[in-house]
Formats: sequence, structure tokens, C-alpha cells
Amino acid sequence: MKNAEVEIQDYKISMLDREKKVGGGVFIYSRVSLKTKELKDLTSTACGFQQLWLQVQHKNLKFVLICAGYRVPDYSVEYFEWEFTNNYTKALTLGMEIFVLCDINCDLLKNCCEGITLKDL
Repeated sequence: MKNAEVEIQDYKISMLDREKKVGGGVFIYSRVSLKTKELKDLTSTACGFQQLWLQVQHKNLKFVLICAGYRVPDYSVEYFEWEFTNNYTKALTLGMEIFVLCDINCDLLKNCCEGITLKDL
């Protein structure tokens, strides 16, 4: 996808496309007045889980971290849990507030093993 296709006036877009696949991926819109920096050591496009991590600051206020993620429906919950927890733990060491926005493709209202694991996460 080209950035011009999804541009919004007064916002910049940070994109993470799926590797070797058509469609998918994640992105974050941020106002142009915000300082943003992609954290490449946390950002990843594993085969079934994409996570885009940004450090964001408004003027002289403190930095926050934002993670946008997407889990492919048939991607193992165990692998997802490991990948996300690993990067989340690294992010915690930065000492900033963290906001996580993910589509994990699971009905958490159902009492299934997958849902219970993800609720515990």
C-alpha cells in the first residue's frame, strides 16, 4: 500500500506491512505536532504477528510508548504470547507508560484454552 492512499491531513503515518503477503500489516496515525520515533528493536513482522512500536512525545511532556499489533487468526497463541511478552518486557525497561492496541483475533468471551491464555496475558 502506498502512503498516499491512506494519508490524512495534519497526520503522519507509521506503517508496518506484512512481509511476503498481500494486504495486512499495522499502522499508527499521529498528529504532525507530535515527535515520533519507531523503535526498530521492538518492531517486528513475524509470520503470524506484526507489532509496531512507537515512542511518542508532545512538546515538553514525557514520552509514551504505543504498540499496534495484529495476530493472524491461525497463529499459535503460544508463539504470540512469547513474541509479545518478550518485546513488552524490553519496553518496560525504558521506563515509559505503554499503550497497547492489538487485534488478537480471539473471542475473549468464550471459555476456550486460547481465550483463557490471552486473558491471562
